[in-house]
Amino acid sequence: MKSNNLTAFEIMAEREPGTLPRILSFFALNSTTPSTVWARRTSDGVQNIYIEAEGLSDQRAYIIAAKLAEIFTVHSAIYVQNPVAESDGKSLKCA
Repeated sequence: MKSNNLTAFEIMAEREPGTLPRILSFFALNSTTPSTVWARRTSDGVQNIYIEAEGLSDQRAYIIAAKLAEIFTVHSAIYVQNPVAESDGKSLKCA
């Protein structure tokens, strides 16, 4: 069941051309359109990606973050429910 909360995802990934489309495809597969997508590459070969999506349950956000962490170019995926009100990030790091 969807709720009216906001979920923010913070992803650190390798700077590869296919990384951002792979990440966004997980939102499309879950019938979710992000309200914000922000990406910035750094000089050390890393791409920082920030995505906000509305109406995701904690369980759905966890599943999306877990799937994002499985992408071979993703180093870590963190999500925060209601990021303005809370700062309790849930982190999934790749081995």
